[in-house]
Amino acid sequence: MDATKTAVGNPARLSDNCAQVRTADHITRYTRVGSGRPVIILDAPSRSQTLWPDLIDQMALTRRVLVPEVITAEPRFTAWLRGFIDGMGLPPATIVAVGDLCLPSIEFTLLEPERVERLILVPSGGVEETGLTGVLTSTLGSADVEMLVVRRDFPANDAISIIERFLRGDRS
Repeated sequence: MDATKTAVGNPARLSDNCAQVRTADHITRYTRVGSGRPVIILDAPSRSQTLWPDLIDQMALTRRVLVPEVITAEPRFTAWLRGFIDGMGLPPATIVAVGDLCLPSIEFTLLEPERVERLILVPSGGVEETGLTGVLTSTLGSADVEMLVVRRDFPANDAISIIERFLRGDRS
């Protein structure tokens, strides 16, 4: 997540765009880059290597990317995320959940579907756990929230291309 660009192509750094918002009884620090429809990236703060850095660059060209410092000790993840979304005044957002935050993000989406436009899950487990070899999308046309699963070890360029098509609503 070194250099990123805003929607108008100006260089920016996520670390240069730090802010905070009060969420219920917490203050949540977050970084923001880009403008447009919101995308919230939920990743554990202790990870030494974050999600594909080029993905944030690409999304920030046309979207507002928010990366909050997730409070992993918080037992009420759903309440925290609801508070963050409300505190930011966000319309329904795309959520990108990484690793251990995938399951709580699914729970949030099931409990608060009106707050989630799309859900992208990036589990960190091995392929042999589920037999999933890269990407899974919902084929149900009647799903309230579209969901995409991309394994963390999937090649970055392929993952970014698939995620961008998913965000545009391109199902081909």
